[in-house]
Amino acid sequence: MTGEEVKKMTSEEITAETKKLREKLFELRIQKTTEKVEDTSAIAKIRKDIARLNTEASARRISGQKVVQTSAPKTAPAAKAKASKPAAAKTAKPAKTSKPAKAAKKA
Repeated sequence: MTGEEVKKMTSEEITAETKKLREKLFELRIQKTTEKVEDTSAIAKIRKDIARLNTEASARRISGQKVVQTSAPKTAPAAKAKASKPAAAKTAKPAKTSKPAKAAKKA
């Protein structure tokens, strides 16, 4: 899949293709651990295709076009009310001093 092919796809097609490729990647990873995978380079190719699709979906989101998300958006956990502690003042580090030169040995 090339970038040009991805740009020609609709948002719904991008979402469907991403989902399909993620499932295929999952199956290949399982095969990799349990059996022998015939084409090991397929994993890298699928990951790159997913990245192309995600990049185009992100570009469309930024430009304002509607893009259907493949997964639920992550929400931040509710903030707990804590009594804030005052920030501890940083103590200044003492300046480094050079070591005194060793006295020359007398013969």
